[in-house]
Amino acid sequence: MLNHKLSSKPASKLAKALTAAAFAAALILLPSMTGSATAAAQSRSYGRDYYDDDRYDSRDHQRQEKARQKSHERREQRDLQRHQDEERYDYGNSRSLRRHQQDERDDLKAHKRDEKDDLKHHQRHERNDDYDDNSYRRSNRRRY
Repeated sequence: MLNHKLSSKPASKLAKALTAAAFAAALILLPSMTGSATAAAQSRSYGRDYYDDDRYDSRDHQRQEKARQKSHERREQRDLQRHQDEERYDYGNSRSLRRHQQDERDDLKAHKRDEKDDLKHHQRHERNDDYDDNSYRRSNRRRY
C-alpha cells in the first residue's frame, strides 16, 4: 500500500501537467484551426465584411485621389497668385505684364485640364483592372 501511494503522486502530477498542456494547446490551436473569433463576429454583426469589397475600396481610393488632386490644384493656384502679386510689385502694372500674367493663367488652366484628364484615364483603368503604374502620366500612356 505504501508503494501505491508513492506511485500515485507522480502520476497525478503528470496527469495535471498533461491536462494543463492540453488546455494551453487547445487555447492556441483551436482559434487558428477555426479562424479568428473576431473576424467571425464582425461578419455576423455587419452582415458582410465591407473591407473585403473591392468596389468599396476602389471608390474610397479614387475619392482620395480626387481630393489630393483638388488640393494640388489649389496649391498651384495660390502659388501662381503669389508669384503674380510679386511681379506686379516688382514691375508695376504695365500692359506687357498683364499679357504675361494672362499667359501664365492660361498655361495653368491647360496644365490643370491635362492633369484632370490624366487622373480620369488612370481611374478608368483602375476600375477596369488594367491598371499599370506607367499609365498615370500622359507621356507614358499607350495610344489606342
